[in-house]
Amino acid sequence: MGKKSAFNLRNKHYFPPLSQLPWEGKRDQRFCNFFFQPIRRWCLLVEIIERNISPTSGHTNSKAPPVTCRVRDVDGRELRIDLHNGMRPGTVVDDCTRGYTMAIMCPTRHRFQDGGVGVNIDDLSALMVIPVSMNDMMQINDKIRTVRTCAICQRKTRYGCELCQMPYCSVRCQTVSWNTGHRELCQAAHVVRIWRKVDWNNTTLPGFY
Repeated sequence: MGKKSAFNLRNKHYFPPLSQLPWEGKRDQRFCNFFFQPIRRWCLLVEIIERNISPTSGHTNSKAPPVTCRVRDVDGRELRIDLHNGMRPGTVVDDCTRGYTMAIMCPTRHRFQDGGVGVNIDDLSALMVIPVSMNDMMQINDKIRTVRTCAICQRKTRYGCELCQMPYCSVRCQTVSWNTGHRELCQAAHVVRIWRKVDWNNTTLPGFY
């Protein structure tokens, strides 16, 4: 196990765009060992542009057409993501909404039959949908610091939101924040807080946590 990574959503070593992902079925020493086992974690962050539940051209399973999403990665490139088994109710695919951020753990690049390049997801446990835009995710990433200063007035504090631990010095500052957007951003901030505690160089625990 290597040294614990310093967390930052803007770090393309751990949060690469499509162009830097390994190709499906090809060993890439930046991500995998000789036996195709991951040597670290990486996560593709994209913002959902459109979700289409009808059959699409280029998929390989005619019996169960995937849910297809058109998304945009951190470099602004649009790509296609096929979610297999997504037609079943009660899956994370139900949360795929335009403008939300999609996080995919350890994905690979896939070339579809129509020549397009994107990502194929067979295991939905590798997918998380966060109900904020990618721009909001990056702003949260930039605001959450090791030093505990109030998100409103910048005073040092030991207190914070019970769910996401966003720091506040008083109920007044927390109320101001809640009424000006934190209500929507709280879940995303909670995710970022948890990800900050994850050792992204440790692959012994699967998934996001």
